[in-house]
Amino acid sequence: MTLRSHPRKVAGLALAIAFLATPCVALTTQDSKQVHALFGRVVAKSGEPVAGARVHVCSRVLPSRLDIGTPIELETTTDARGGFRIEAPSGRAYTLWAAWEDDDGAVHVTELVTDRVVDRPARLVEDGVRRQHGIELEGADAWRDSGLCIRAGTEIGDRFVMDIDAESPRLPILPGNTIAVEVRTRTGMLIAYEGLDSQELDVQVGTIPITIAKPLRITIRLVSAVSGLPLENAWVEIATQCAMGGMSAHLPPSRVATTDRDGLASFVIPERLHVVGRRLEDNHQFLLFGAEDHAVTKAAIRRIDTVQEFRIEGGKSLVGRLEDFDGNALANTALVLMTMTRFDGQETCRLGMLPRVLETDAKGGFRFDGLTGRDSWELYLPGAALRGQRGFPTHLHAIACGTASAATNVGTVRLNQLADVTLGFEHADATPAIAISVLLRGPSSYQYATHITNHAGQLRCLLPKGEWFAGAWSVGGGVARERIVLEDKTTMTIRLSKTISISGRVLDDRGRPIGGASVQFCGRPHGVEEGLADVAFRQCNPAMSDATGHFELQVPVSMARYELQASVQRGERWFWSTPTKVDVENNDVDRVLLTISGSQ
Repeated sequence: MTLRSHPRKVAGLALAIAFLATPCVALTTQDSKQVHALFGRVVAKSGEPVAGARVHVCSRVLPSRLDIGTPIELETTTDARGGFRIEAPSGRAYTLWAAWEDDDGAVHVTELVTDRVVDRPARLVEDGVRRQHGIELEGADAWRDSGLCIRAGTEIGDRFVMDIDAESPRLPILPGNTIAVEVRTRTGMLIAYEGLDSQELDVQVGTIPITIAKPLRITIRLVSAVSGLPLENAWVEIATQCAMGGMSAHLPPSRVATTDRDGLASFVIPERLHVVGRRLEDNHQFLLFGAEDHAVTKAAIRRIDTVQEFRIEGGKSLVGRLEDFDGNALANTALVLMTMTRFDGQETCRLGMLPRVLETDAKGGFRFDGLTGRDSWELYLPGAALRGQRGFPTHLHAIACGTASAATNVGTVRLNQLADVTLGFEHADATPAIAISVLLRGPSSYQYATHITNHAGQLRCLLPKGEWFAGAWSVGGGVARERIVLEDKTTMTIRLSKTISISGRVLDDRGRPIGGASVQFCGRPHGVEEGLADVAFRQCNPAMSDATGHFELQVPVSMARYELQASVQRGERWFWSTPTKVDVENNDVDRVLLTISGSQ
């Protein structure tokens, strides 16, 4: 596995916040169509109510880092007593904050109140006075004909809560540790995405530059793999995959073109997208194709000088019904389908998971179209949809999996097939392993999203019953492949293994040391064959080489093999070493050489 992740300081801070501030909300789910009230009061630092303050409300239906589902964005104004009330659907978590100007023109903002649910009062207290900034859009002229839409959000990966005037943009006042700004065309195509540190903005003077990607024209032809004929009226989408601290995130795709009678489509996409503090080359962007009775297919953009032809297989559909713990149909409930397509031509290449979301119908039924025979699939349910389950975080919960080559009728998925799981993690000295990253893998290709343990070193989640494996990592140790058999209610404690040191040097292709290079790793557990997905962990925070090129990593001894890769930035370009395998059992851990070519 190749590790390519180099966010700047701002993005690293944002990722840490996204991990450590993962919400744990007590929610009692009701019909998603029901409307209830968000209400409360806005007060100044003095305790006096603030009249005329703007109250901003946004929702999270699904995990914010996936950024899928339909967000709800609302705004209202406080009355003479500082009170506000606004109707919003129940069964969701909301983020609230307020802002107002005083007689001197200074802008005051309140604290950010996250994970507020309806029918519970909220108190928004003044956090201080914030500076406003102008925004300079670099490279915007090339996209003027496409129209521009600028939005700002409270945190990277969180819901966007405010539009900005695209003609004379000024960054609005937002509370929170990080602020995300995105620029899209009128069709919704993302052409710039920037993470900003609000603490640095408070002392910064002048305008904020936002770099917009250059436009690049692409022409493709879509052909049916079944008939060999051109596909007319097939749709084409463009999506972007970015890496944040070892994670991959799919930004929402935008539909950009429809094929003509010859199967041809021509459209403009961003050449190099500025996302979360690092630039993505064009092969990190991919196209999604689909047509009636044909599968959704994912393909990388590799050639821009000639017409690229892609063949699309006949599609398969995934059909089933969802019931709650009592056997009642779960109507109008969001479901997420993750598909993983295995492409030939390489050694069983896993190209990443593309999320799709829909709502069940009035009888709890669901249907996902457009799977290929090479797809494996996983169904997930938002934590907020777990009827009567209090204390679960608003994560996705895995509820079913399979392969599209097998029968596509899922049948009835009942939530009582899930196990209530509480896992505790501790270090070798029996102290709780707090805020560590945990990855769980289960039957078939199930991969349950990474979790962060709480202040007691525990995490709680719902998982399908059966055999699972846990991997975890922290600075003080880790565990690679801990077997867990999940029943109705499972509680267990896992002790992390000790660490060993892996060290070596980073050199250029002339044998000279490279200082300031970043070294990252991923690990392969004992007993896991080559070519299978890693069960355990990747390092989020890379080690840095010193002036002599020397680096050192502390890694758990429970891993049989590690893969290391070094990189260094020269100007706007990144240079990478070839991924190097390190065999722990052969004690090949203290003389690792990582060579970066072309960086002189």
